[in-house]
Amino acid sequence: MNILPPKENLKKELEEKVFKLERQLLDIEKTATNEKHVFQQVMENSEAISVQGYNEEHVVIYWNKASEKIYGYSNDEAIDKKLEDLIIPPPAKEMVKKAVDDWIENDIPVPSSELTLIDKNGNSVEVFSQHVAIRNNSNDFEMYCMDIDLGEIKKREEELKIFAHFDTLTGLTNRTVFMDRLSQLVNTRKSKDIYQAVLFIDLDKFKEVNDSMGHSVGDELLILVATRLKDVIRQGDTLSRFGGDEFTILLENIEKPLTASVTAQKVNEILREPFHLQHQNFYITSSIGISIFPDDSSEAEELLQYADSAMYKAKDKAKDTFEFYTKELSTLAMEKISTVNSLRHAIKNEEFELYYQAQTDARLKQTIGAEALIRWNHPTKGLVSPLNFSR
Repeated sequence: MNILPPKENLKKELEEKVFKLERQLLDIEKTATNEKHVFQQVMENSEAISVQGYNEEHVVIYWNKASEKIYGYSNDEAIDKKLEDLIIPPPAKEMVKKAVDDWIENDIPVPSSELTLIDKNGNSVEVFSQHVAIRNNSNDFEMYCMDIDLGEIKKREEELKIFAHFDTLTGLTNRTVFMDRLSQLVNTRKSKDIYQAVLFIDLDKFKEVNDSMGHSVGDELLILVATRLKDVIRQGDTLSRFGGDEFTILLENIEKPLTASVTAQKVNEILREPFHLQHQNFYITSSIGISIFPDDSSEAEELLQYADSAMYKAKDKAKDTFEFYTKELSTLAMEKISTVNSLRHAIKNEEFELYYQAQTDARLKQTIGAEALIRWNHPTKGLVSPLNFSR
């Protein structure tokens, strides 16, 4: 058995501890190297995040594949070039240089933000950019920019704006835009001698085309209608597809209400001409209601409602015509609503009575039959005349 002196034992223990510590340090260094390698591989091959590195002189020291894709410069073209000479728009160069220098000299970080940069061809590139500053092994400043291309996101935003403000079938503005413009117009009226007109247009016989030929032909017809209506309005007026086969026109700043009738007549005439679809001609007409600001109302919603009521009067009257709103229309509309509500109560309260009316042959002077009639015995008005239901 080899027994070492106490001093030799202590020396051996120390050597073993140093050796063990060295192994641990090597393991740590190896792990760190592996982790660094993995991180570099991720950043290098990332296609979604552009990563660029810059030194204290703003010179490119790192440029990954996503940077090549977004900005158009290859790694060889970008390395050793200055940040402001690559992707910074000319008007922003001095501002960017100052921001980077402030970070190096005064420890003022460049904030994360949406930026408009430029690619190799001078095209604008919308990105969200985040910045990180580090000190390397030589204690030199390095800044890394991580950019996410917002091009697709911006494109989607624009598409959503279109969906929000325009009819996707005809390309006309939609009811939201129409009501917004009408509201702005009535709220900013400057002269009492200038009128605004709302035309509510409904296509007659459109349902027949849709039902017999299918929705695809109906859609084509609506597109052609929209095209013809564009030829009727003046520059500055608003034409919208309100929904289904309904269109609205806002005539701005007309000198007299009758000017609206001229436009309405043009609409009737231009839609009366045949539409050629699927190798055959289709014929439709239009019923139009007109309301005038400020004569009829100074509220946007009421103007639209009144034009709608006038349109139904035109449709009930003859179709292929137009009607101006009158106060009588509102009275009749309220009477109809009241009558419908009263009828619901009448059914529930059993206010209807059955009568038989004899049918007589005048030549034979004798009764030959009878007809059954339902009469409404109103609790306060008594028997209601059938004429009340013919309005």
